[in-house]
Amino acid sequence: MSGPDVEAFGTAASGRPAVSVYGENGVVSDHSIRNLLDVESVLDSIQDAIFLIDMDMRVVDANRNALDLLGCAPDDIRGRSCREVVNCHACHHNCPFGRVTADGKSERQFNIAMTLPSRESRRICLYSQPLRSRNGDIIGLAESVRDVGHLNNLFAELNSLNTRMAAEKNRVRAILDSIPVGVYTIDPDWRITSINRSAQEITGYSEAEAVGKYCYKILNSSICFTACPLKETLETGQERHDVEGIIRNRAGESRKLLFTTSVFRGPGEQVSGGVESIRDLGLLQQLLEKLPAERGLGRLVGSAEQMIRVFNLLDIVKDSDSTILLTGESGTGKNLVAQELHARSKRHGFPFVKISCAALAETLLESELFGHVKGAFTGATQDKAGKFEAADGGTVFLDEIGEISPQTQIKLLRFLQEQEFERVGANKTIRVDVRIIAATNRDLRQMVRERKFREDLYYRLAVIPVHIPPLRERREDLPALVVHILDKLSRRLGQETKALSPDVMDLFRKYAWPGNIRELENALEHGFVCSAGKIITTDSLPQHIREETAGTPYPTHLLRPAAGERETILAALRQHDWHIQDTAAALDMNRTTLWRKMKKHDLHK
Repeated sequence: MSGPDVEAFGTAASGRPAVSVYGENGVVSDHSIRNLLDVESVLDSIQDAIFLIDMDMRVVDANRNALDLLGCAPDDIRGRSCREVVNCHACHHNCPFGRVTADGKSERQFNIAMTLPSRESRRICLYSQPLRSRNGDIIGLAESVRDVGHLNNLFAELNSLNTRMAAEKNRVRAILDSIPVGVYTIDPDWRITSINRSAQEITGYSEAEAVGKYCYKILNSSICFTACPLKETLETGQERHDVEGIIRNRAGESRKLLFTTSVFRGPGEQVSGGVESIRDLGLLQQLLEKLPAERGLGRLVGSAEQMIRVFNLLDIVKDSDSTILLTGESGTGKNLVAQELHARSKRHGFPFVKISCAALAETLLESELFGHVKGAFTGATQDKAGKFEAADGGTVFLDEIGEISPQTQIKLLRFLQEQEFERVGANKTIRVDVRIIAATNRDLRQMVRERKFREDLYYRLAVIPVHIPPLRERREDLPALVVHILDKLSRRLGQETKALSPDVMDLFRKYAWPGNIRELENALEHGFVCSAGKIITTDSLPQHIREETAGTPYPTHLLRPAAGERETILAALRQHDWHIQDTAAALDMNRTTLWRKMKKHDLHK
């Protein structure tokens, strides 16, 4: 709601001066606020649905449009929790109440979901602003709800806007002002017709100063008269993506930008203007340039404490012939660890043979490991050497070792003890010299206790156990892993490397990564392929990652030390340079709660 404040309501609508809204014991009462406002007729004339909320976060009144939206009577909602009545995405995941009542600043959340009592879902714009008494005290909150479902398709129509542009200007403005990318439009004479809030911040010119001016006077870019991408787009009709250029803003500061262009077409596909988006490359370039260089062991990337211990251990045992058991969740890179261990060992000049124990039936696995002679079983038409023979002098990697049958476990145990075996169907003993590296994502100790895995075989395999931590426990390695994977992708796909926008890296730090590094590789390839320009943005990532991180705070175990409440809050404040909103978000609490706890523990900068 953007109308007059409480004081104006109190005098203009009721003709009475504003009075105190506090009842006994200083508690805001439903009756006192309504007497103070007395603005039913004013509220009912507003097209948006309006809810008035007291400091106890309870609804004290609503206008006719709000009651019609919910399909209820006034007494059905008065005194009820605003979260229960409004019931939108912000109520459950990003409630503005604490922030607005704490700092007194209005707040808007665009295109969020609201569930009506009928269970129908609407997309709304939620505008929250403080209600103030005559003396300026915040006494509650006014929330304005506007149905914006019909706006969701406007983004897709930006490249084909025609004469409807003037009629839709206000609605388009609501969309453009909500995105963190500068956007401006021009007419065929190169004069700016609209400019959104982000573009105003980048250039330093207000809308009033920019509209009607030639775009090159506002942008003042290094490429305006030499390689203007918008000029090329208007002449050819072809979009340009992420063209680099430098502008000089109103304050005389140089800013490096990425320009992306498109055209407006009128009736008959005639070009009627152009649109250009501008993204500040400074932060993006810093992210790309300041990401840590790859650190680790060979092709293994990481600098987390857990990984450093793994690398140190691998470096120590690389030339040993002792059997190694790699444990860890699926996707953590056990296969790559085994390959790197072989490549750095004294056996690197001999074969590295991988066997997936879960991919073969029991009879086939035994034949695969030890080989067979002609006639040993149906289909055995000739003698065949097994993997152990093929790897003589080198390394055998037994992946998913927890899946082998009891019978195969017995034969594998004998081989580990004596380094000899017989082919299936033969009596001749064969002796080879191989090193065994096994891997599993199962708890072999538990399988031993359940008598599903031989204890003697377990101890033969786990001479040197190496645990590979999951990605969620080594999030500090994410930047280096991202650089490493993007470099591999650019070489494999034959394309120029791309960078991540800062919000993508923030999202990656929040996500749980159940599929570990394998899932990170898939997500980056998805973003690499689906992003049109040089920057991978959130909208080019897999949908499930975007949905599962919506409203998720940073993992608190990375922010909170093992200490009491005061030490936890103090550590978070220092980490976020005493920025209250960022600290509150990191601790998963609202600003008001954080202020109260800071006061309780006497915390101040």
